[in-house]
Amino acid sequence: MLLSYMEYYIYYLSLSQSSLKALLLQEIAEIVEQRGWGAGVSGLAFLGIGVGSLIGVSMTPIVNKNYLSQMEKHAGGKPIWPEARLPPTFIGAFLMPISLFWY
Repeated sequence: MLLSYMEYYIYYLSLSQSSLKALLLQEIAEIVEQRGWGAGVSGLAFLGIGVGSLIGVSMTPIVNKNYLSQMEKHAGGKPIWPEARLPPTFIGAFLMPISLFWY
């Protein structure tokens, strides 16, 4: 069965969001209960997630610029195939398992 681009995107988002939520729930329990950290210090443990989110948001203009240049190059400014937005997700698909094993 061949899935469409949007179905792959939805599966990727659901996998990454569920992994992040499970990680956060488990991390809160570990930090507060096992290590005995207070509310202020335990908040520092989530700094990496915030930095990663900021990096992702800051990459959006670069990715959109690349997509717009492909539109101009291949379709004369008209929208092109949705898969043209796929290459940046390769970076996330490579880094996400590494970060989960690192944790």
